[in-house]
Formats: sequence, structure tokens, C-alpha cells
Amino acid sequence: MGIRIKCDLPAFPDTFVEFRDRPWKFGDRRRTLEAGGDAAALEIILPYVVEWNVKDCGGNPVDAKAGVDILDDVEDGVVIWLIRAWFEARLKATQLPPN
Repeated sequence: MGIRIKCDLPAFPDTFVEFRDRPWKFGDRRRTLEAGGDAAALEIILPYVVEWNVKDCGGNPVDAKAGVDILDDVEDGVVIWLIRAWFEARLKATQLPPN
């Protein structure tokens, strides 16, 4: 069972991301915090995604497994939310019982 985070931006009520429940490696958090920008952080974050409902500016679904470049046509606020959602899910993962 993954960790689902619903987008809190009013313009994107159907947007959500589900991250895997385990493992959450400290090294990935460290690299995300040290990343030189959003694209570098997303390279680390995207492998944690198991499902999402994210659409580009034209309303077309975006494939989570396609890599960072696929986010070029996504609203900037949604991309920022994705990064925040990863940190929120990481915190929730610490509260899950061990497998």
C-alpha cells in the first residue's frame, strides 16, 4: 500500500501522487536536499512514484515513468507541489508500521 498525497492547490482538485511505502533511504533525502535545482531533485523523487494523476497544461495525462523532461509542460505550481508531497510522504512513511 502506497502513501497517497492529494494536491492542495485549488486549481488542481483531482491531482494526486502515490509514493511507495518502503524503502525510504536517508541517502535519497540527503541528495534531494543537496540537489542543485528542481530537476535534479525530481530525478531522485520520481522513482518513488507508483501512481499519480498529473496533467500537462493541455489537460493531457503525464506518464510518471517517462522522466523529468515530461514535466516541462506541467504547471510550475504542480511541480513544486510534487517536491513538497515527497517530503510529506517521507514523514508519513516514518509513521507506518514495519512490513
